[in-house]
Order: sequence, then C-alpha cells, then structure tokens
Amino acid sequence: MNLEDKFHLLSNCEDELICFVCEDWCKDPVRLGKCGHYFCSICLPNYDYSCPKCKELFFKEDVSTAHWYGEVRQSVEYFKTILEPLLENLEKLKNTDKDENTQADLPFRIKFADPKSFKKNAKGESNLHLACKRKNIQQVKRLIEDNVDINSKDYACWTPLHEAIQAESIDIVIQLLNSGALINSVGEFYVTPLHKAVLMENSAIISILLENGASKDEIDFYGRKPEDCTKRQDLLEALNEGKPKENIEKPHVFLMNKVMVYCHSIDEEYRKKIVSSKNIRICKDFNIKINN
Repeated sequence: MNLEDKFHLLSNCEDELICFVCEDWCKDPVRLGKCGHYFCSICLPNYDYSCPKCKELFFKEDVSTAHWYGEVRQSVEYFKTILEPLLENLEKLKNTDKDENTQADLPFRIKFADPKSFKKNAKGESNLHLACKRKNIQQVKRLIEDNVDINSKDYACWTPLHEAIQAESIDIVIQLLNSGALINSVGEFYVTPLHKAVLMENSAIISILLENGASKDEIDFYGRKPEDCTKRQDLLEALNEGKPKENIEKPHVFLMNKVMVYCHSIDEEYRKKIVSSKNIRICKDFNIKINN
C-alpha cells in the first residue's frame, strides 16, 4: 500500500469518527452496536432509534459507551500528522521530476487546465476576459490561481491581455504578464498587445510591455508596426527607449487536462519527454472511437 492509499484510508477512518449530526469530533461519544457508527451522546437522542447515518434500527441497549473511540481518534490524528507532510513533499517531487524537468529546455511552460476553464460566452469570452474588461483585479488573480487559460481568444481573437490594455488597467496587465501571458499574441487584424497600447496612447503600458519582451517589429493587417500607429512624440520615445528586463517570465501555453497523444513516428528523445508528463498518455494504435 503506497502513501496515497494509506492517507486515503486514514481519511476514511477520520470520516467514520466524525459525528454525522453535528459534523464534528464526537463529544462524550457513544457507539451503535448494530452498525458501529459513532455519535455525540447529546446528538443521538434527537433520532428515534434509527441511526442518523445509515438508518439502521437500534434499541436502547445497542447504545454503548464501551468502545475504543479515544484511542482510535488519537492514532488517526497522529499518523495523519506524520503522513500529510510526506505526501505533500512526494507530490512536489513528482511534479518536479516530471513536468518541470520535462519543460526545462523549452522556451515556454506547458500548463494543464481543467476543461471547464475553457468555457466561453456567446462572444467567445472567458470569465478572465470579462474580469479584465471590468478591471476586477481580485477576480483575475483568483482565476489565474485556478489555472485558467490566460491566453484564450474570444471570437474576435482578443486575449485577456488585449482587454486589460483596452481597459487601461496597469495592475492587471502586470498580473497577466507575470503569470506568463503570451505577449505577442495577435488579435483582430493582427493587432498585438503593443499595437493596442499605442492605439490607446498609454505610454506606461507601452513601457511595461517592452520590459517584458514585446516585439516592436510585428505588423498588423495593414502592414503597420506599432511605431506606425502614432505620431505622438512621447509615445515614439517610449517605444524607442523600452528595453527588455532580465529574467522575463516564460510564456505559458495551456492544454486541457489529460491529453492523449498518438505517435506514429517520433524520435525516442521526444517520446521520453512526452511520456514523462503525468498529464499525457501515448497510444500506439489509432482508434477513432477511443481517441476522438
């Protein structure tokens, strides 16, 4: 039995020791002889000879105060205290060994998101798009912590970063960039976030984007670089003076959790990298019924 199984078993034991009525550790515990469930002595009289948990009928003589509740609870709490940090460190080691080492030599970081986080409204906007438009920095932080796709595009190809720039929310722009938003992702008419910042005439956001590696050479649908979108001297100076800072956060790309990959022909080196990720499975035989 591995650590996870042992911890799960202890958690089940803990659940059995919690009073089903008050949902807390049993106070002055009593045990029902027929089903073996524990309750607080003051909680049980509220039920007329029917176990609140399993509905098993019992008689007054089935209620016992002679049991091992105290000793069992003490043992469960003791071993959970020992196993919990071990399990947490084991999970960190697993993630480090598999995902972080797999991605160490990549120019971006792969993150796996819950499929529900890809949900969009009628305009193709995610909850993160809407939070950026409303300048709700707290909701933006919560959504990023929930590992939503920060680079998802609405049906007009705008990303949350474009929306944050449109809303002129510097805090949200910084939050998205620090969380690995794709800084040169193009929106409608191939407008990059830097194009958008210039069009919004926001020199502060222009400087922030350039510090985080925004390209000044991308062209939009009309063949314009960001510098071609303005004649204001202060904005042109901001574009010319901006330089990337050191240790820029790697951009993050998001995949749905649990990915199936069909590999017909692939170098062994790359196959090992794919296999080492806990979220990806490789299948050797393609079956449209299984893999679709």
